[in-house]
Amino acid sequence: MKRTIVLILFLFAGLMAQKPSPYHWGIVMGFDFSTISGERCGCWKEVHSRPGLRGGVFMEDRQSDLKTLHIGLLYNETGSKWGQPLFGLGYDGDYAIYSLTYISIPAYYKIKSHIGTLKFDFIIGPMYSYNLSAKQEWVVEVDGPWDIGPDNIRKEIKRHEFGILYGAALPIKAGKINLNFLFYKAITKLYSTPIKTYANDFQDKYYFRNNTFSLGMEYIF
Repeated sequence: MKRTIVLILFLFAGLMAQKPSPYHWGIVMGFDFSTISGERCGCWKEVHSRPGLRGGVFMEDRQSDLKTLHIGLLYNETGSKWGQPLFGLGYDGDYAIYSLTYISIPAYYKIKSHIGTLKFDFIIGPMYSYNLSAKQEWVVEVDGPWDIGPDNIRKEIKRHEFGILYGAALPIKAGKINLNFLFYKAITKLYSTPIKTYANDFQDKYYFRNNTFSLGMEYIF
């Protein structure tokens, strides 16, 4: 998988080197702040975001003065952290950490907009992601802190995920550098099969979904 990613990046670099080109190419780097939420998560309390890295390459087709099509290839780290897991029976200070990594392909439109004198690009479109790894670690405060895990749970996680991206791109240097603020909401459920539902609807992981806020900077060649 790593060799495939490197090969794809070299192909993108080769395309960026071709002149002239009807398209604009670029790179993006930044951070993800993600959580995993669900419709029936009665056992989870104090949900915290998990920071992660994101980066990759992209192509843009400026279809008009107002609209640009953006297609990218990204590596991104997501996950979540909860206080008091263990189906509602944990002590204060107990927590669980999910660590997930994906290769993602965002395909969205950037629409030129403004609020007063503030000019920006409004962003909206879908994103497909392929899961590379998924681990779960439990830290339990019982007679002193001790770890359970990290456990590899990739077999329980869906390989393919679809979701919606929306947000804004603020120009720092017109036509060259943008600062992106993006929100992602998964449509696909995180787990591939239902997990046992306990009393009071605790721990039905089948309803879990990824949510991410991303802050990134893109450079356009």
